Amino acid sequence: AALGWGLLYAVEGKIYRFVSIPTNFLVFAASNVFSAVLLAYFFKMPIDFSPYVSHPQRLLAWLVLPFAMIGTIFLHLTIKNVSPSYGALGEISYVLLTPLFAWLLFGQKQLNQNMLIGAAFILIGLYFVISGQAHKSALPGA
Repeated sequence: AALGWGLLYAVEGKIYRFVSIPTNFLVFAASNVFSAVLLAYFFKMPIDFSPYVSHPQRLLAWLVLPFAMIGTIFLHLTIKNVSPSYGALGEISYVLLTPLFAWLLFGQKQLNQNMLIGAAFILIGLYFVISGQAHKSALPGA
């Protein structure tokens, strides 16, 4: 997955010079429909919208939509206006945010000592990359 997303972000960094983000979103929407049909056919996964209407936890299913929209919009604005690398850097924080939200929202403990150590190294690395870029930008002629 990381290979595909890394390639995608690098290419989007170039195409956003001549393709608008909304246009790209619509192309993605079409590709997502195609991907859903392929998954349903080849992996025998049903396409069933009834949980969005009748499942007791349907609100969670609906909450995915605005969360995905907000994250996607900010990611693509970062790719276009800053750089694909910084868009990817922001996503690295998933390793800490996902278990944090799982615990806060659902009481699920998904963090262990190794994940905490890894997350700390990632956050320290993010600090060095971002502060180094900020220092470079502050230099005359940068």
